[in-house]
Amino acid sequence: MALYPMRPERCWLLNLDLTIHAIQHRISLHSLIERERFPTLVKRRRSKMLKEFRDFALRGNVIDLAVAVIIGLAFGAIITSLVNDIIMPLVGILLRGIDFNTLGIQVGDAVLLYGKFIQAIVNFVIVAFVLFLVVRTANRLKKQQAAVPPPPPEPSAEEKLLGEIRDLLKERR
Repeated sequence: MALYPMRPERCWLLNLDLTIHAIQHRISLHSLIERERFPTLVKRRRSKMLKEFRDFALRGNVIDLAVAVIIGLAFGAIITSLVNDIIMPLVGILLRGIDFNTLGIQVGDAVLLYGKFIQAIVNFVIVAFVLFLVVRTANRLKKQQAAVPPPPPEPSAEEKLLGEIRDLLKERR
């Protein structure tokens, strides 16, 4: 495959040189040929892709999502502490001093700690309930905002002027 219009006896030498260069620098021959053939096009593609990525990463939705993930992680830590340090000890006291951290079954050399699994289920139920309350509140707020119709927009200067002209024409008749 010739890169430039040249004599056939030189094409294989150039391809061999490109192949050796690609092997030495651990890049694909195709990308090397593309760079040799269209160097400015490859740079444009790369810069366009970087620009698109920057636009994507700095878009409001992505930043909002990142903030939500960080707040969610912090909220998860709070819920885990609430369940492990407050709720489960109280449940253990109500169930005659059972410690859920040590509840388990020994099977051979392995210990199946089902008490920690119960704690994880309680964590999930609490997080799911709190998220339900948040979504429910957000939906109610949206309904309230939708129920209140926005005030009608004021007429533009042109509309006011046309109204005055209409009133003057009515007065003349």
